[in-house]
Amino acid sequence: MSHPKLFRHLASLALFLALIMSASPVWAWGDLGHRVICQIAFRELNERVRNEVIRLIALDATFDSFTDACTWPDNPRKRAEGHFINVARSVQTITLSQCPGVPKCLFTAIPAVLDNRAVGRKEIAMAASITFTLRNNQMTDVNVTVVDLRTNTKAIDNVPLNVDERVPVNIVAGSDDRGSALWVFASSDGSVNSNKKQDGIRDGDECTLG
Repeated sequence: MSHPKLFRHLASLALFLALIMSASPVWAWGDLGHRVICQIAFRELNERVRNEVIRLIALDATFDSFTDACTWPDNPRKRAEGHFINVARSVQTITLSQCPGVPKCLFTAIPAVLDNRAVGRKEIAMAASITFTLRNNQMTDVNVTVVDLRTNTKAIDNVPLNVDERVPVNIVAGSDDRGSALWVFASSDGSVNSNKKQDGIRDGDECTLG
């Protein structure tokens, strides 16, 4: 072999070894990566959909936020049967029609997820806005804050409300076309400082502070 060819072969081998030795391990997203992506997605939602996501997460007993909930579908310890298929070494063929020897596996998880997404879209589509009237029947003038309990957001914030005065309030309806709200009211002289929760609010209702 001539010297130029030998040199090219040695250079190629050195480059190959350098690439192998310098290669870094490949890491999966992990929980942090999923949280970051979901937080970005959450910020891109419009206000109505974002409020509906907040409402749905508030109904979940496990997670406190949408970003934390994003780690659940890809966590094998919490959803093991949906991540893999265990088969005996003797199995020659795997089909989509059934899980080999078990009631749940990856094949059943895929349509279940799609069904849940369809239900979620239906529920969001059913959600609507409720407008009700809040009336002050107290003996003194007060400032009122109304919190929409479905979205955990303020519908009105520290609004002055005189005696026998009314103010319109908008909150989000559930699939039953009803809403829930908490109003916190306080007088400037300190004689009134209280709160009231009301469920089953319908569009057009009049609610009182008393």
